[in-house]
Amino acid sequence: MKGEFHARFGLLDHPGHVQKGAVNYLMGTTAAPPKEFSELAHVTDPLARLDLLTQALLTPYKDYARAGARREGGGLPQLYASSDFQQALEARRQQLAALGLLPGLPDLRSLPAFSFALHFTFTLRTPYISKDDVGLHILDNPVRKDRVFGLPMVGPTAWKGSLRAAIRQANGWDDEHSDLLRLFGDVGSEEGGQAGCLYFYPTFFTRLGLEVINPHDRQSNAGKQPIYFECVPAGASGDFTLLYVPCDQADVVEARAQAAADVQVVMAGVAALMTVYGFGAKTSNGYGTAAETFVTDGQGKAQALVELRSGGRYRCRTFGSLAQAAEKLAEALTAQAGGVA
Repeated sequence: MKGEFHARFGLLDHPGHVQKGAVNYLMGTTAAPPKEFSELAHVTDPLARLDLLTQALLTPYKDYARAGARREGGGLPQLYASSDFQQALEARRQQLAALGLLPGLPDLRSLPAFSFALHFTFTLRTPYISKDDVGLHILDNPVRKDRVFGLPMVGPTAWKGSLRAAIRQANGWDDEHSDLLRLFGDVGSEEGGQAGCLYFYPTFFTRLGLEVINPHDRQSNAGKQPIYFECVPAGASGDFTLLYVPCDQADVVEARAQAAADVQVVMAGVAALMTVYGFGAKTSNGYGTAAETFVTDGQGKAQALVELRSGGRYRCRTFGSLAQAAEKLAEALTAQAGGVA
């Protein structure tokens, strides 16, 4: 008995015409698999079908599975756009929500004074591209996904590195600038190091797409072999969450003043990251940027909140208004310095 998933539904065990029929079924082009491969009908989950589609790499239908045919259509773009695939991704997100694994605005009540948090829902203006380290995939460049739920994601470390680069570039700092080391930490040697004041949370998406880059020969100006990149397409929404906790509470006056300065640096850096510099891969080509306006909830309220422990909560509608919220937080901290609780 074959217990391994790919062995149980081995595409290479069948002749060519059956392989193409199986690829069509896995992509959702046909409603039923070939009769010679009828057991494939037991695989109903679209994400599991995408996993099985990896076997097409060893068949003549590799490019057909990736991008379909010019006249017949199909391929990953059709699969990703199908309602079944969209519903499968949304169901995974609902599972995350039911388990309490979707990040929201952190509870600051138990954290040190001068802590602040930022949470917003953004919409991609340009596609997001990253690199997953999965062993097998029908594409050479799949986007990073959560290992358990299969949702495309931006990991906390990716956010940390992207924001660090954006703040460094926006302020003209070098890598050893004291503010960078305080905010993002210093790896140091194997024996020690220093954690930063900023903590990041993952972002999950529920849409996938395909980008095709076709390099051209400089002399003939003819296109070469196209390169396929899996992406999160423009228009997809995700949640960003950031937490700031002061690193040193030894001197309250200095910690308050430092937090007032840091909140303005961080908010300006987030706005620059999302709307100017971008995150993920190929940002120099314009990938990985967000729309200026935040996503609103069912009541029309922007889903962007900035909160300071014991200093109020502010709602923002655009990335540009983050600077105004930062100023208010800095003013609240300054007021606390004057004796306001």
